[in-house]
Amino acid sequence: MSIRDTLNDHKWNRQDLDAIELVVVHRGAPNDQRVIPGHEIESIHAGGVMVFSASSIDGLHFLPYHRVIELRARAGGDA
Repeated sequence: MSIRDTLNDHKWNRQDLDAIELVVVHRGAPNDQRVIPGHEIESIHAGGVMVFSASSIDGLHFLPYHRVIELRARAGGDA
């Protein structure tokens, strides 16, 4: 199952995006990685996801799937 398929399953079928998190490449962060909790995912697209971001002008940032290192269950979640 692709990252997109898994995200869509959690959003539409399980209705529990908050149960998962994405580990992504984020240059400048410790170990060049950042963890994005599922509740920060605003929308799911063919090439990536839009996530809420306080540092962008419109409050959103596009994150392409090729930057996702891992999709995992959050503590207490079931991915």
